Amino acid sequence: MNDSKTYDLIIIGGGVSASFLCLSLLKKSPNHKILVIEKAEKFGPKLGESIVEISAVFIQRLGIEDLVKKQAIKSGLRFHWYGDEGVDKISEFVSPTMPGKVYGYHLNRQILDEDLLQLIQEKGVDVIRPGEIIDYQKSDYQNNLKVRTSSQDLSVSSPWVVDATGRTLFTSNLFSLPYDEVNLKTSVVYTYITDPFTNNGWDNPNGQWPTEARNTADYATIHFMRDHEWWWVIKLNENTMSLGMVLDKEYHKNIDEKSHFKWRLENDEQIKKLAAGSKIGDLKQLNQLTYRANELTYKGLILLGDSGMFIDPLAGPGMEITCQQIMWISENLAKEKATGKRVSWCKYEKKFKRSFKSREASYKAGYEFMKSFSVFTSWLRNGNYVYFGWVLYPALFSYKRLKEPLQFNWVEWILFKYFAKRYKSIVKKEKAIKKHHQIKFSRVGTPKGIRFWFKPIHLLILAGADYVNLELKQLFKSKK
Repeated sequence: MNDSKTYDLIIIGGGVSASFLCLSLLKKSPNHKILVIEKAEKFGPKLGESIVEISAVFIQRLGIEDLVKKQAIKSGLRFHWYGDEGVDKISEFVSPTMPGKVYGYHLNRQILDEDLLQLIQEKGVDVIRPGEIIDYQKSDYQNNLKVRTSSQDLSVSSPWVVDATGRTLFTSNLFSLPYDEVNLKTSVVYTYITDPFTNNGWDNPNGQWPTEARNTADYATIHFMRDHEWWWVIKLNENTMSLGMVLDKEYHKNIDEKSHFKWRLENDEQIKKLAAGSKIGDLKQLNQLTYRANELTYKGLILLGDSGMFIDPLAGPGMEITCQQIMWISENLAKEKATGKRVSWCKYEKKFKRSFKSREASYKAGYEFMKSFSVFTSWLRNGNYVYFGWVLYPALFSYKRLKEPLQFNWVEWILFKYFAKRYKSIVKKEKAIKKHHQIKFSRVGTPKGIRFWFKPIHLLILAGADYVNLELKQLFKSKK
């Protein structure tokens, strides 16, 4: 590589989102000259992450399923509640991954990032690694960077730079880019458990996991639901699990998050049993989990994925949104390359800002009734119907729908506000958090054959029945 070179695109950060963008762009514009600058000589372990169904459809279209299939199939989601009756009376909402058209995956990012970076190099993408950016001069559609490697300093330039550094927020910090005030104020504390624990009574002894599910319950993302608080458990491999806690900071005011985390480990009956006999790693904390940049594009600079916004990990939408961003970005950049003219990014900005607002409002409402098994599972069923019926199923047949991020129209905003208000009202009337042992199955999936076409209707019936059941219980209570 020469000590001075011009590219069509420079990507800062060499993780999965950078590689996905390269692959997507090269499919549309094979002659695009791309440079990836990765600071780390070797990728380290990262927090457990997963690919959900929309991302899986995107990966199918990229033609890299074989590479991703090295990862563990995401076996589904599990949500646990227990109340005054004790940990042996757990109620659970179970959502196993059943045989179907698309599957999610649990990602070992350390392995996947390496595999993808090697793949894009084979396809002609230049990679500087390890590379440290020691100078960055930016003007409209002109980016001049000086990169230090182990052997020399290189000067590179491009009309476009994509920041794919994630929560490092490299360009945002460098140029002091503004971030908007967000309504969802949550914090997270997480760690890694080593010397895997056994079931010391924390798991539902009467729980059922279908034998036909695509993977064992071990590889499901497990959620422990508390009042304005939830915990995750993700099995990364046979020796390590990720354990984390997300708190609603507006509800849990003036609390030291790490102290609260330790308190749960020692006093919460379920979590205490879960961690018994295991080695707990150092605690890591993020004070503000949700954020969004004021703009996602700046005349030659694009903030991709977590570099521009992050909502909430409860249902794992991060990779999904990033993949949809990549589809829009690659189309716009390929069009500019082909025509030699600048394209408007206004539509892109509006869509993803509206999507962020819609998802943020949904998650914020969910924290209000997180403690209630009956209400939160009804909320989950509504979400399943919307996601599978109006997002995933259309995306299986239409690229245009695949790249459309979830966003509420004015009718959906009215419905959302109505249901959120009703659910919150029902939770307030619950006198206790007692939960007689119950198991509900989500019934989600993309089954093959005739059942595929009726699945959205099935999910709508389940969501409607759950909600009607809640309202009838409230009606009978009021008459007593």
